[in-house]
Amino acid sequence: MKKTIERNLESGIFASRWLLAPFYAGLSISLLLLLATFLREFLEFIPEALHSSPSYVIVTVLSLVDIVMVANLVLLIVFAGYEIFISKIDTIPRLIENPKDSACDGGRTGSQYAA
Repeated sequence: MKKTIERNLESGIFASRWLLAPFYAGLSISLLLLLATFLREFLEFIPEALHSSPSYVIVTVLSLVDIVMVANLVLLIVFAGYEIFISKIDTIPRLIENPKDSACDGGRTGSQYAA
């Protein structure tokens, strides 16, 4: 009886990891918002860049860098958090089963490179 309760409790705790999935989905969607913000700032900056002071250009470029770094951090958190807490991202077995699908070589064989 005690083992059954313990096993059910552990199974419930282990299954609760899926409660994090919506958080990671939300962070993935937030990347689109960061992209929109980056594009808006960049497109506003283009016409002003040549006629502005160097300090304004530097500050604006640094703000664009900030947005890119935040997007990188969000992506890192999504990948690492999902892989650690929820489930492994399964992309490798597809390439092992059919190596011609590899994006690296475009499915070419060695003899095709020589030609």
